[in-house]
Amino acid sequence: MPVLIKLCGMTRAEDIEKAADLGANFFGVVVEVPWSKRSCTVQQTADLFHGARRLGFPGAALFCKHERDFVLSASEQIKPFAIQLQGNESPEFVADLTQRTSAQIWKAVHLSADNDASDDPESVRSRCQAYQDAGASVIILDSMIKKADAVHYGGTGQVGDWSVARKIREAFKGVLFLAGGLNPDNIAEAIAAVQPDGVDLASGIESSPGIKDLSKMEQLVANVHRMIAVG
Repeated sequence: MPVLIKLCGMTRAEDIEKAADLGANFFGVVVEVPWSKRSCTVQQTADLFHGARRLGFPGAALFCKHERDFVLSASEQIKPFAIQLQGNESPEFVADLTQRTSAQIWKAVHLSADNDASDDPESVRSRCQAYQDAGASVIILDSMIKKADAVHYGGTGQVGDWSVARKIREAFKGVLFLAGGLNPDNIAEAIAAVQPDGVDLASGIESSPGIKDLSKMEQLVANVHRMIAVG
């Protein structure tokens, strides 16, 4: 079964073009998230998506803990294939957006990078189901880090608990992507362990935050395709 590839945290048009050429299925851009080193302004994001549309390359605009009106106004300018909600947005927030935009809604659900006891598989599966029922087309299992100043949702480079993710995968029947600390070296193991519908990477394919490494992207895509062929 094909495993879809999303390469996220894009900040440069040339990196998006490389990702498209390599056969990635989606790209992602972080929109005005202050703590993210990969954050782009709405205008920068709109420019990146404009170029990607000429390539026929669909992308997700990633928002984290923004107000609904900001998400809608920014998305009207960006015109993304998908709106990815990366924070603690509620199912009601998702349901409201699905009524107000033609873009798909993708929702991240987070596992603690420190294997917190709150990562009960049934509880997480229930959250995934609630978001799907509210209209989310894709659920992304990502990792988060709790720091003294804030909770960092995604983009942490930290691997979540794949055994928990596998239990969620087995119980949840919707479209499930795996994120969190993935890179070319561990991607085959991650796919084998979790059996996701897709994988989502940012830091694992970079030379520095927001700057993609072509050789890492090439290796990542090749390793995913090789895994699919073997499987």
